[in-house]
Amino acid sequence: MPSLRRRLLVGTGLGTAFALMAAGIALYALMRTSLQQDFDNTLREKAETLASMIEQSDERIELEFTEADMVEFERTLRPEYFQVWLADGTAVERSSSLDGQDLLSFDDCTNKASIHSIRLPDGRPGRIVTIAITTRLDDDTHPRLRPERLRFALARDILDVNATLEQLALVLVLIGVLTAVTTIGLLALLIHVGLKPVDQLARDISGIDEKLLAMRNDRATTPRELRPIVNQLNNLFGRLDAAFSREKTMTADVAHELRTPLAGIRSTLEVTLSRQRDSASYREAISTCLSITIQTQKLVENLLAIVRHDAQSEPIGKESTNIEAMLRDAWGAFEVTAREKGLHVGWQIETDLAIDTDHQMLSTVLSNLFENAVNYTDRSGSVMIEAGRRNGTLEICVANSGGQIKPEDVTRVFDRFWRGDIARRKDGAHCGLGLSLCKTIVERLGGSITARSLPEDEFSITVRL
Repeated sequence: MPSLRRRLLVGTGLGTAFALMAAGIALYALMRTSLQQDFDNTLREKAETLASMIEQSDERIELEFTEADMVEFERTLRPEYFQVWLADGTAVERSSSLDGQDLLSFDDCTNKASIHSIRLPDGRPGRIVTIAITTRLDDDTHPRLRPERLRFALARDILDVNATLEQLALVLVLIGVLTAVTTIGLLALLIHVGLKPVDQLARDISGIDEKLLAMRNDRATTPRELRPIVNQLNNLFGRLDAAFSREKTMTADVAHELRTPLAGIRSTLEVTLSRQRDSASYREAISTCLSITIQTQKLVENLLAIVRHDAQSEPIGKESTNIEAMLRDAWGAFEVTAREKGLHVGWQIETDLAIDTDHQMLSTVLSNLFENAVNYTDRSGSVMIEAGRRNGTLEICVANSGGQIKPEDVTRVFDRFWRGDIARRKDGAHCGLGLSLCKTIVERLGGSITARSLPEDEFSITVRL
């Protein structure tokens, strides 16, 4: 692809050349018409003057002018020509410059004269004017003699007009070339100066790396045409800065979350190996390590799921899903735990509620919502599961009592590795990824997810699809 400078220079240069060429052609055509009109008017006036000097005496046609008085008809260099014909086409008089030849006769002449381009007898390009006249009778002419109808023609070359037009064309070409070259030079200079802000912007961008993403280009000193680009670049740098910050934060959080279970496994193994123990103690230590390993595996699986959904590497399926059946199937994995904690579970689901969505993804969302509700509800608390349609939108709400989330922290429940219950941050069983994974999946399904914390210690999550 050509550079922007070259495209601007070539485009404006060609446009200027085309405009100059069009103006030159128009000026040349105008001057040519004007010169030719002046030439024709002069030739017509001379022809009318000479024609008026023809008279008829008895049966003879006489000219009141002599060639001796008009040297243009007898000179050898670029002579002029005239000829007179009767109505029947008989030539009655001609200039000596014709040397017995005839001028080309045109029958379309009138009293107003007709003008044509011809090739003169000696080969020069010329113009001829032909006038139809009625002879003027001499005073001594017999009274019964009638005037004759004649045709008078006068011709001369147009070499002077052609020479003038050639000079004009040469001058126009020279002026056009000089103007085009000068204009292109000035345009090149103006484009170079005008595009300096683009070069400066390129230098500013080239100096930005992942450590300087917080920098922003100054829009106050940016030309108006570049401000939309600068605005979008600043927005892009802002998104990149936020993405790098999230990556660094997530890396630190993952390291912290993995350090806790690994430290627990190491501590358990070191204590167990510190002295000889019986088989029951070894089995207990192995069981503890297995439990920690399962929790760590779940953490890793949730992280991988979030990464896959962020990258949108998994296709989204579409199948008709019965919402009540899916809710009860997902609740089945937590029913025993809820019974052991003495939880009261309420259901409020509209009948025949279905939606076309990805069954597996929605099941993952529901499982995480139920796990969050069961784990964070105190003993003998309550869990309420509702589902229905509101203005054409499917809404699934899971609410539980005993919520410890402050209203000002509600917006943070979907942040990765954030946990609101301080007492449960240290138990190693909850890593704060469940609701973050739910938010990622719901948004991929084209929906939204929100959280509410009520003063009565009730916490709820609502999914809208």
